[in-house]
Amino acid sequence: MTTTPDIAEETLYCTVHPDREATLRCNKCGRPMCVQCAVQTPVGYRCKECVRGIQSKYFNANPYDDLIALGVAGVVTGVAGYLISAINLPIFITIIAGFPVGGFIGELVVRAVQRRRSRNMAKFAVAGAVIGGVLGAVLQVYARYSSLWATAAAEAGVPLSELPPLDLGEVFQVALSDIGLILAVGIIAVALYSRLRMRG
Repeated sequence: MTTTPDIAEETLYCTVHPDREATLRCNKCGRPMCVQCAVQTPVGYRCKECVRGIQSKYFNANPYDDLIALGVAGVVTGVAGYLISAINLPIFITIIAGFPVGGFIGELVVRAVQRRRSRNMAKFAVAGAVIGGVLGAVLQVYARYSSLWATAAAEAGVPLSELPPLDLGEVFQVALSDIGLILAVGIIAVALYSRLRMRG
């Protein structure tokens, strides 16, 4: 009776960590990898090098696109914040209007960067929107207070230069006490983030 000799299975080791036994293979390039090096994707496990190669083709932004996104979102949301603070609409209207405004700003950002993508573009745009919205409201409050200050000086017959300067801390406090503005800027930021993350 003949016996079939046992064929020893070759032990594979991770390409990145040679001291670790490989339990997986990349389903794209076939390289052996340990659990730490494996990245789960919708089509199976892949090594980090293959994943980076795919991402580099998808994320094609130039070095300035994140700053462009921040600037565009900041300027447009700044205008929106100024108008929201000036008009003083009911809260429910500003909340309802926040979603389409955020989507519109997202579309402006997409067009400004010529549809290029980066890993952090949505975060930069949201940061710009929040900063711009708050600064727009602060600018509106400052303009309103300056007008009242000038009117009071004219009525009292006192040169405006002799009056004490406006308290910027108070201006910020008044601007940030507008709940409708804060909600609107928050909703605009959420809608903007969603628009930039979902685009194909």
